Amino acid sequence: MINPHFNLSLPSKVTKLLLGCSTFLLGLLFFTLFADSASAHGYIESPASRAYMCKQGENTNCGAVQYEPQSIEAIGNFPTTGPVDGEITGGGIFKELYEQTPDRWKKVTLQTGLNTFTWKLTAAHATDNWKYYITKANWDPSKPIGRDDIELFCSFDDKGAKPNPSTSHQCNIPADRTGYQLILGVWDIADTPNAFYQVIDANIVSNGAAQGPTVPANVGSVNKTDTTITLKWTASTAPTGIAKYEIYRDGVLVGTSSTNTYVDNGLTVNTSYVYTVRAVDNAGDKSQASPAVTITTSAAGNGGGDTNTYPAWEASKVYLGGAKVQFNGDIYEAKWWTQNETPGKAQVWKLIGDAGAGLAAPTGVHSMKTTSTSVSLMWTASLGAAQYEIYLNNVLLGMSTLTAYEATGLSAGTSYVFTVVAVDGAGVKSQASTPFHVKTATEGGGAGDNETLYPEWDAKKAYVGGDKVHFNGATYEAKWWTYNELPNKADVWKLVK
Repeated sequence: MINPHFNLSLPSKVTKLLLGCSTFLLGLLFFTLFADSASAHGYIESPASRAYMCKQGENTNCGAVQYEPQSIEAIGNFPTTGPVDGEITGGGIFKELYEQTPDRWKKVTLQTGLNTFTWKLTAAHATDNWKYYITKANWDPSKPIGRDDIELFCSFDDKGAKPNPSTSHQCNIPADRTGYQLILGVWDIADTPNAFYQVIDANIVSNGAAQGPTVPANVGSVNKTDTTITLKWTASTAPTGIAKYEIYRDGVLVGTSSTNTYVDNGLTVNTSYVYTVRAVDNAGDKSQASPAVTITTSAAGNGGGDTNTYPAWEASKVYLGGAKVQFNGDIYEAKWWTQNETPGKAQVWKLIGDAGAGLAAPTGVHSMKTTSTSVSLMWTASLGAAQYEIYLNNVLLGMSTLTAYEATGLSAGTSYVFTVVAVDGAGVKSQASTPFHVKTATEGGGAGDNETLYPEWDAKKAYVGGDKVHFNGATYEAKWWTYNELPNKADVWKLVK
């Protein structure tokens, strides 16, 4: 029998071309599969933030932030948690950005009234909300700002959606804020407890035109029954003062209120309604409508409030961001659109409480920084918690009223297991969180050793521009997309430290 053999020989140029195309397609495939797992990073590009001006060289003596303005990351849920007063402008990480004098930083000129704020996201991520704060009229520019020095003037709720790489918001700067003011932008991530902080040094001028009221922010429900919904929002400001608010249900004006609350009556059981609110000042000028919020009345027979009014999860049903369900005795909230993804297993669902009594266990326990003698812990808040107990190897280590805790006095190069328990105001405790395993840095990796902030390079993971890794005792930053390229060999990696 003849056994035929075929020897297909191609010209070398054709072979190289085919290999190049294969490499490109393989890279594209890995990018599609893995790029979404990159951690979020971003900064305010316009008007240029303090950190971005450091990158541009407009601000000097900025420290490491000049290389990574997108990395001012700290615990979120500001101002309840977040960086401590005096360290807000640097996110509790970049000490040079804490400095504050009237002439320390270069300023951008802005007009009172409507302005556009644009974020450049080097790694976009599912988003909870965006908040903008401005210094009060009597703030002291010679001292680092604290929570009492600023107030919210604009916010946007993304309900878990993933933003565009360039994301813009329009906000009304109050007419009474002229001269040197600080504007703080906070980007809260949806599926981690963290946020990104950016501060703008602004020289605000007025063109003399009358300015209307600011947009009502944070519209939401503080109580609901089967026939009523009680709304509340952050109060607006205006040079002439606020006269009233107009409340719209499904686009139709249903009432007004002289305060920042409103009770909507005569509703239908277990029905969803869309609300927006406008502020009206004493000159008769109206603000833009607030971001729309969808609220559902309680199910029949549960007229006393929100407790136990959420429907059971159904695998075949489509849920949108903000929808709440009961599953296995717990209450979950959808971060974005979902169908047939099981609560408690899929990241699209956020645990927000126990359908019966008690607290939900804290989730997302992780470390933002590890040295040879300490571990900085963070976690996602439990609904109704007054404080948290932190356990080290099942022994109570300490307490915290924040969703963060720094464990100190540890041994170098040693593995530890941390758990966190939520405690409510009555002393009722939740179950312990999922154990978090972490190893301290080796001897010599003292506090502030920045490479411990970054994960070890993983040959099986795809990285995008701006990602940082630890490899062979050094820190590297990816310039662009890369996969399975050694940090100390490939041009795609830049040595940071």
